[in-house]
Amino acid sequence: MEEERMKHPVRKRRSHIAMFMTFLVLGVVFYHVTICASETEILTGEFKLGLDSLVHKEVPQGHLAGPFEFHSDIFKGTVRRYKDILSGWLQ
Repeated sequence: MEEERMKHPVRKRRSHIAMFMTFLVLGVVFYHVTICASETEILTGEFKLGLDSLVHKEVPQGHLAGPFEFHSDIFKGTVRRYKDILSGWLQ
């Protein structure tokens, strides 16, 4: 009988710890979503092209091919339409 009295406070303490950890995790997630996400800067406007954006003679030029259609065997009746960039290195 005395053993049963000793187990009960331990269970109660564990539930308090679990509740505390749950609120702690929820607090961290809430902080990250509200505070950190609001500090994210969205860049808009003109983007200046650098030297990597220019055409170079020694680099083969690729091209955009497609549109292609992929008919799924797993999800019957679904079609994925896509375009692909064919690299100049592979030609």
